[in-house]
Amino acid sequence: MDRALALVAEAPELPWDTGGTFAGQAALAVAALGHGLCRSCSLTYADERQWDSHYLNNERQQPLFEGLFAGLSALMDQLDTTLDPAGAPLSQSTVVVVLSEMGRTPLLNASKGKDHWPYTSAMLVGPGITGGRVVGALDRGSAGEHVDLSSGELDPGGEELTGAHLGATLVALSGGDPAESVPDAPALVGVLA
Repeated sequence: MDRALALVAEAPELPWDTGGTFAGQAALAVAALGHGLCRSCSLTYADERQWDSHYLNNERQQPLFEGLFAGLSALMDQLDTTLDPAGAPLSQSTVVVVLSEMGRTPLLNASKGKDHWPYTSAMLVGPGITGGRVVGALDRGSAGEHVDLSSGELDPGGEELTGAHLGATLVALSGGDPAESVPDAPALVGVLA
């Protein structure tokens, strides 16, 4: 608590009261990054219970996705217009990772909802990422396809992607050594520019 109070005292101009909204969290995160107070931030969009839609999935989640992507668009605009301590736009040095810790079945259940599933997806936006593509897929049985880590292409001889691969990829993207931080999985270098 003492460290948090010291931080508030050091940068009183930051928008510390987020109002519990994604926009408020984004404003604080961008300001903290712009002042060089941190290297990473975690934001939450909506209460996780809102996303847990075992019935009427499309009706319940469509407004959540619309709000999330509007918020992400505003966040990217803020990163474009806010400078880092060296004077460059934050968008030139910030990677945005959007993910959920819980996957959803690819098909609707009898209640037109989606149940829990061991596969999920992540979206990476920013410098150092080869964007505009999808990496990975599900086979006909809805199991994860194997991927060649060097290219990001589907390859039966490749590896099934895990959260550890994502972690290793983010460590590599930040200039760290994935083998030291995530020894259980190599980076998916095929998505790195």
